[in-house]
Amino acid sequence: MNNPLETFESIRDFYISYLETAFRIDSSDIQSERRALLEQQGTLCADLFLEPMPRYQHYGLTISELRNDAYGQTWLPGFNAQQRAAFIDLCLGGLLPHNKTDSTKGRFNLYTHQLDMLKRGVQPGKPGIVTSGTGSGKTESFLLPVLAQIAKEATGWPQSPALKCWQPWWHKVADKQPSFMREHEAAARPKAVRALILYPMNALVEDQLVRMRRALDSSEAHDVMDTHFGGNRIFFGRYTSATKVTGWLKHPRLSEEKNEKKRVAKKITELREYMQLTEETHQEAVRQAQQDKDNELSFNFPPNRWRRGSQPLGNAKDTARYSDHQHQHALNDAGSRGGRSYF
Repeated sequence: MNNPLETFESIRDFYISYLETAFRIDSSDIQSERRALLEQQGTLCADLFLEPMPRYQHYGLTISELRNDAYGQTWLPGFNAQQRAAFIDLCLGGLLPHNKTDSTKGRFNLYTHQLDMLKRGVQPGKPGIVTSGTGSGKTESFLLPVLAQIAKEATGWPQSPALKCWQPWWHKVADKQPSFMREHEAAARPKAVRALILYPMNALVEDQLVRMRRALDSSEAHDVMDTHFGGNRIFFGRYTSATKVTGWLKHPRLSEEKNEKKRVAKKITELREYMQLTEETHQEAVRQAQQDKDNELSFNFPPNRWRRGSQPLGNAKDTARYSDHQHQHALNDAGSRGGRSYF
């Protein structure tokens, strides 16, 4: 790896090379003089700034060591062994890296502020604030208690083995109406929003979605849910200012009118084509990731899973565009405000 000085110089030289190519001077002497001027501090760029970063403290514990009763009862109060195992396996399924030789063990020690937030977050009436710097694992600090509480609850959900039998409705031209993955879910499985995460910028939402997909929608995460949650899934969604407002797949008053039926049929056709395109894009990303041995690439593209239940929550085409939350986004074209993710 290049040291910071070499990295700084290589970036500066890259831009100077571009300028010399785009604005070439025939005289080599004048060109050399210009380069010397561009290399001077303050001409093209400021001097290099180095900021020493302190090493964050840890308790010497990986996530997998919370299986131990002593550690588990300390950092996950109120969790039994089964609930702790479900949470730990879920974390190692995508949120946290596992040991290269043993996938049941964590690779890195958790920082003190991550464990402290985990302990506070799983107890009622104990809010917490993390103000650590860049690269300190703040995302894990707020996601760990969220996933812990959901995993604890999910171990008691009624089994939903039929979820895996659902097939995308857009694969079958004969299907006139969309079907939904959650129609195969156990009826007694409680449905509610468990957590709401607010971000100040859409760019942060995009970055976090990659982590969410890897943590909750990877094949490893699905295996954990099959083992510990009876085949149930943890669903998550993203809303930004571009997300559409509520609409209807079957309007309660206008559904029998000719124009409404025609409009719905057109929207469903558009949605079918869009879902097919989105799925093809994701499959191509998966193939490219396998070819390049890039474990992150495929998670930049949402897998198409039409998940949400029977309540319409927005625009049909918008469901494909924001297919992580996979609602029955029905057929309204108005806009809305937002900037949040939910579980």
